[in-house]
Amino acid sequence: MLTMSYTDDSGVDGTGAQVYRYAISCGLSKKFRIKWRHVAIKSIDSNPLDTFLGKSDKEAFLEKLNDFIRPNSATLKEPCFRITIRKTLSPLKLKLLLFIAGCMKSPINLLDFSLFRPQTYASYFPNVLEEYFGSLNMGPIKNRSDSNTKLVVAHIRGALRNDRCTKIEVLSSMLQSIQKALDESLRNSRIIIITDMPRHPMNWKINVENDPGTLQYWSSQGLINHDDTISLGFFDFENEWTEIRNLDVIRNIEPLECWKLMAEADIFIGCDSSLGIIGGYLNERNGNSSRVFPSQLGRSIPEGWLKYENSVANLNNNEVMIREMMEVLKSDDKF
Repeated sequence: MLTMSYTDDSGVDGTGAQVYRYAISCGLSKKFRIKWRHVAIKSIDSNPLDTFLGKSDKEAFLEKLNDFIRPNSATLKEPCFRITIRKTLSPLKLKLLLFIAGCMKSPINLLDFSLFRPQTYASYFPNVLEEYFGSLNMGPIKNRSDSNTKLVVAHIRGALRNDRCTKIEVLSSMLQSIQKALDESLRNSRIIIITDMPRHPMNWKINVENDPGTLQYWSSQGLINHDDTISLGFFDFENEWTEIRNLDVIRNIEPLECWKLMAEADIFIGCDSSLGIIGGYLNERNGNSSRVFPSQLGRSIPEGWLKYENSVANLNNNEVMIREMMEVLKSDDKF
């Protein structure tokens, strides 16, 4: 009788933010055994260093993205009525609503409902996101148990200069410490940096078709120049980080390929980004792996994930965290 679906009424936003909202909604439907109705993500905001050269590229990507996020059990049947619950519900009211919806079974798809701003409910119920992302078909995780080389993947955003950016000095310190610890464990390392930061200074022409809320946020942060461009943060990792061996820097990568790399990492260092948080959940399927995210995310990440301090003044705290992480990895025979 009732189905549950995703709505983008709360803002178009980028790929990561929308998939994150979709995942929370679908995870809640799974938890309360409500039939999930797949509603495709129809549009995504443009961001610096996107791989989309035009409308057709973006449409092709959206088709692949929707195939990826749609659970096999989802229905595509159109309901008789559709509503969006726009009021923010308390945990008790949301639980009561979803429980009642899960009890109302019928072969007739009468009413479909969605939650406005589902990210509001991310912390209400544990394991909702783990269950959803664990069910997605990313293909087999590469098994490097017979390999002496450990893959470290770091996601750093910094093209849009705001307080969500990982500090370059912090990431450099962590990667050097991790590489040193792997050396001491007689393990080789390969380090991949996934970033939206160009190698050299550049102005990025914003897409005026982006969600108005996104454009307003960028404007309020003072990021938009008078000619509708944004002066991007940049960094030449290739030349500046010569002390880090076996380093690959990847720019201009589409999210699905980005998530595949994140999922396969032995050590994944994330940042304040929905794209990276999704990568962290996908990485959980790699049994012998570790996920590290900035402490500023608080309850937005699961308790089992490690946290780093995004502050030069607290680098010593990160050193302690890395030593603990390496001890856990060493305790696994596969490491």
